[in-house]
Amino acid sequence: MASQFMNIVVLGGSFAGLGVAQAFLDNCIQHLSTFDGAPTYRVVLVSPSTHLYWNICAPRALVSSKLIEPNETCFPIEPAFSRHANANFTFIQGSATKIDISARKVTIELATTQGKERTGSPSHANFMPSRPPPSQRTQHRTQDYRHETIPYHALVNATGSSSHSPLFSLHGTHEKTLEALEDFHRALDRAHSITIVGGGPTGVETAGELAAFYNIPSLQERVPQSMQCCGTYSSNYKPICGELFNSCEKFTELKPNINNRLPASHPTHARTSPSTNLLPKQITLISGGSRLLPRLNPKYATKAEKQLQRLGVSILHYTRQIGRVANTDGTFTCMLNNGPAITSDILIQATGVYPNTSFLPRHMLDEAGYIITDQKTLRVYGHATGERVYAIGDCANCSLNFTVDVYDAIPVLVRNLLNDLLAHEYKIQTTILVPTIQHAPSMQNLSCRRPGGTAESSAIKKERTTSRLFNRFSFTPSKAEPHNTILSPFYMPPTPHPFRKPPTPNTPPHTPLRPLLTPEEFRAKVSALKDAHFKPRLKDYQVMPMGKRRGVGVLGGHNVPSCMVWALKGRGYRLDKMKDAVGKGWNPYGPPGGNRVGDLKMRFGMYGEGRGKRGEKGV
Repeated sequence: MASQFMNIVVLGGSFAGLGVAQAFLDNCIQHLSTFDGAPTYRVVLVSPSTHLYWNICAPRALVSSKLIEPNETCFPIEPAFSRHANANFTFIQGSATKIDISARKVTIELATTQGKERTGSPSHANFMPSRPPPSQRTQHRTQDYRHETIPYHALVNATGSSSHSPLFSLHGTHEKTLEALEDFHRALDRAHSITIVGGGPTGVETAGELAAFYNIPSLQERVPQSMQCCGTYSSNYKPICGELFNSCEKFTELKPNINNRLPASHPTHARTSPSTNLLPKQITLISGGSRLLPRLNPKYATKAEKQLQRLGVSILHYTRQIGRVANTDGTFTCMLNNGPAITSDILIQATGVYPNTSFLPRHMLDEAGYIITDQKTLRVYGHATGERVYAIGDCANCSLNFTVDVYDAIPVLVRNLLNDLLAHEYKIQTTILVPTIQHAPSMQNLSCRRPGGTAESSAIKKERTTSRLFNRFSFTPSKAEPHNTILSPFYMPPTPHPFRKPPTPNTPPHTPLRPLLTPEEFRAKVSALKDAHFKPRLKDYQVMPMGKRRGVGVLGGHNVPSCMVWALKGRGYRLDKMKDAVGKGWNPYGPPGGNRVGDLKMRFGMYGEGRGKRGEKGV
């Protein structure tokens, strides 16, 4: 029986998608194809970008290229899978635009005309762009080949979420993100005021990184000498300059500007020398609630607010953005719900994320647009959704949008995916009929062959005689014979020779057939497959550095001192773990050696208690 390829389509090339693809290729694919003629599996990874964007370091990468080069924030995906067989993996650069759950196909909008794919199997033509020869192409039909439909045997939705700013997540290819970072760095050099909208972890960390780089170390060297006695300091700079305000005899308090901007004649706009380009910046953080970090314990919000105030960040609570306008002079006006508008040179949107699930049917999504997922098994159920559909990461409604949460779910999803694929193979075996093998009688009583003839034992002679007498006087036609065949009462079927090989599958029609697996064996094998259960970490896990000396962190509900925040994340933003995260699917915050504990759990099923037997769903 010729085997056929089954596509395990993984949508998304970020932490969740890469982890699932690597874990399946490393630990599952060798346990499949359990019988002759079984399906052969291939992982098809679909991502709009050829590189992973390490958004963990985004709050520091946007500050300055002196801290993190933009090119260091991306890592190529396709070369990281070169250690796997070409026939087992295919990469396609594109985005999912539509899914047909009845036909089990997903439509991909290719990033290029032909996409970028890697495979060594000739049977991948069922989802390769079927382009005509160049002589038959016409210019007006070029865009018809930008979409391709891929059939899937199992579908893993790991599309994640996107931020409202291109600085914190991918918005297309990684080249767009790198271009956005470079443009932001050029604008930041000329800026004197920054407004950050959002009081969550991203907004707090971004404000802290910007203020720590521009407003803290060696203030006396960074501020021009002409500023120290100018007599026109703004009250917003009083927390920043500290001793400069106290020592200045000509200091006069300015009235707050209605637009919260410094006048053009303010001395901070004058650059006396190239060495003074790191001038203090007026940073305003807008929080929509009564405190920062609303998902964490209030004591961590108080700690973060005190550290930001020491860095010179102005915080506005109970304030929400209701609109923004880009002015002709390059500035931005942020309109607020409870006060005058704020005009600043740079406006950063850090107001959370939205799921990338617009291509899915509406009945698969909740009110917020997240995929309705079984919290324990990570399967996607629903009306006509079909079998072997899963969701993991920020796009699932059971996710807490933590990196640690994603890597806790990867072993569970891959284990349940393996169970579903094995159950499907067992079901196939119940429909495959093979001939019953009729073995020859025992050869232990046979005498040795002698030159000039052979000798049969008495047991074989007796068996042949009995068989002939029975068949001679038997008037019942064989069940394997055609209905219109009339057998003679003296019909005697041929007797298998004791020295010939047993019958092969290409046997005459009268050989009885049986399935590879009986219904009882099928039920026994399926019931032996036990699902893994996902248990999210309900305690807080968040680390937010603010430069080298400050930061707020909580791990498992326990406070993390600032020095540990620097060691865990702030020192290098885990950039040294990027290669293993892409090439091996390891957790960047995991122990040395990667996610080996998760691999063992997935491979051997060591999930402890709370694991029930596999039910009828998903089989």
